[in-house]
Amino acid sequence: MALSLDRPGKPQFLALGYFDDEIFLRYDGESQRAEPRGLGIKMDLGAETWETETKALKEKELQLRQLLTETVGQQGQGPAQHIKKLWETQGPRADLVKDFLCVTCPAQLWRYLASWRGLLENTDPPSVTVTRSKNLLGKVILRCWAFSFYPRAATLTWLRDGEPMHEGTFGPGASLPSGDGTYQTWVDTRILPGEEQRFACHVGHCGLNTTVPAVSETQGQSASCAAAPAAAPLAVSTVAAVLCLVVVEA
Repeated sequence: MALSLDRPGKPQFLALGYFDDEIFLRYDGESQRAEPRGLGIKMDLGAETWETETKALKEKELQLRQLLTETVGQQGQGPAQHIKKLWETQGPRADLVKDFLCVTCPAQLWRYLASWRGLLENTDPPSVTVTRSKNLLGKVILRCWAFSFYPRAATLTWLRDGEPMHEGTFGPGASLPSGDGTYQTWVDTRILPGEEQRFACHVGHCGLNTTVPAVSETQGQSASCAAAPAAAPLAVSTVAAVLCLVVVEA
């Protein structure tokens, strides 16, 4: 993305790389460095990879800045025809765009996937903690918290007398990034005091499949569960990635 005007705290040029919906690369016109972000922090791609990305994105930044400057400069001069001519003569050629989308980009993505294959086939099973607290109305709030897990897909379900609760539970509704390449999520429910023994939290993840009671039988307090391998084998899904360059006039 290239912007025609400076804005406080926002670079004029920004490039982000995503693996599915998770960022792994960032480059901006201020730092002029391609750096790992999110999932990329956990992946050792080597200094050479980031040097190559930096060089390529510097060239893209220069191209977009020049094109944007010339496009903005045509305004006020009966711009439609001028901009059309400028785009036809200096804009991206269809054959080059096709070559990038069909050859260059897929080859680059396959190189990334080859570097990440070992990590993508591994899992970090969640650690799970169940806590209890009281709200101002005297009800007990049970929270089931799963954290430090990978990949992202995980389900938390409160059980009452062994049956899933489909109403009366609250949480983010999705797994959230923890900032270190792993994820976390939680689900709450409100119950009457003295009913804790009826409730348990079921955790489903490719690295862990377990049920944690709301009250530990040994402690009578909040319970926790250390991560342990799941019995089911891990299924690795095919992933896709998309690179998009957008020119925006501020």
